[in-house]
Amino acid sequence: MASVHRVGARALRPIWNGSKPSLSRKTLLSTGKQKVVIGEDVSERLDVVPAKFRVIVTRRPKYAFKNADGVIQAPAPAHIIEGGIPTEALLAQIAVAKYADGMPLYRQEAIYARDHVELDRQLMAQWMGKLGFELEIMADYIFSEVKKAERVFADETTLPTLAPGSGSTKTAYLWAYARDDRTFGRSGPPMVAYRFEDSRSGECAVRHLNGYRGILQVDGYAAYNKLARADRGNDGITLAGCRVGGGVAIPAPHRPGRADYPHPVLHAQASLTRRQHIGGRSWLLAVGIARAWPGSASTADCCGGHAVRAISSISA
Repeated sequence: MASVHRVGARALRPIWNGSKPSLSRKTLLSTGKQKVVIGEDVSERLDVVPAKFRVIVTRRPKYAFKNADGVIQAPAPAHIIEGGIPTEALLAQIAVAKYADGMPLYRQEAIYARDHVELDRQLMAQWMGKLGFELEIMADYIFSEVKKAERVFADETTLPTLAPGSGSTKTAYLWAYARDDRTFGRSGPPMVAYRFEDSRSGECAVRHLNGYRGILQVDGYAAYNKLARADRGNDGITLAGCRVGGGVAIPAPHRPGRADYPHPVLHAQASLTRRQHIGGRSWLLAVGIARAWPGSASTADCCGGHAVRAISSISA
């Protein structure tokens, strides 16, 4: 059985190309001997099939009745971009490249031009806006699943966004909410949901987490204090700080200058791991693990105030 090579976290299975090196017929005839297979040497090389553009043509014949009025024709198939040229596969390619791989639209524009395909960045931005609208229902569903967790991690970061009509950018904010219960033996997948806002006010977090009653892992930003009851009641959100071990902060790789991530990511997965009695009181101890959430939920949008995965701006 052929071995399986792993590149990163994915298993790549070899593909047999059907060719077999063999002795030449002339060599066999000159020796007068018959060859018998006694074994073989196998070598494997990693190959890649570059992406290729193609044009899909859909023909819909029109029919008329003899000696009768009227024309019939099969309805046109539904598309995300009605009347547009992109297939769903092309939209997914552009979205994943931009939001998951940090490839701005102007760079994609140049890459596609090498294949003699002209896609204007402004046109692609319009496509991404429409795609975000279509994915809004998925974004809402994932956020609802995030809020079902006993523990949720929250953070926010700045996000330069185009200011319509001004030709310049303004500072907006991306609020991130994540869950990952694998540390606690749960089988559910890790999830991260985003909300796009023009403000960093605590009212944003209050609106986002309406109805949540679990543990919220946050940094020291005072806006999150609005989520806890002033009388320390137990029917609200329980805030847990993300500083561990003598006030040493967990690294924040999404902050400018801290790490070279192509998009804002959760600055840590701070999982509450155990409860310990110290000085006669019960404390929740946290362990922070910086990570970029490669296994998080699907790519989505920052349109309509929603996002599912780490995202940069809709602008190019």
